[in-house]
Amino acid sequence: MNAQQLIDDLNARGVRLWAEEGRIRFRGPRGVIDDDRRELIRRHRDEVLAILGRQDGTGPGAPDPGAADPAAAHAPFPLTAVQTAYLLGRTDAYPYGGVACSADLDLSWPASTDPAR
Repeated sequence: MNAQQLIDDLNARGVRLWAEEGRIRFRGPRGVIDDDRRELIRRHRDEVLAILGRQDGTGPGAPDPGAADPAAAHAPFPLTAVQTAYLLGRTDAYPYGGVACSADLDLSWPASTDPAR
């Protein structure tokens, strides 16, 4: 089992992994991280930390968020989770789908305010 397979396996079992100050931290159901899995995590420590760093955008190989790339200014890019939700919500693929995002805004002001002004 390689590092990515280990991370995928743990995620499938409900374990959340993250890197914190050069250490691998985790939270999940009791008993999922047994001695064998702990040993796998230790064995693949550096690879797991690198993968977690790339996933959260902080590790080596993660793109520099402040770096401009004019050549790719009009290139396609992945949607954020919110953008994906809006896109899928507009389809009829889901029971409550078929609607666009909308927002309401209520304003109130003192009665002494001159509306014409």
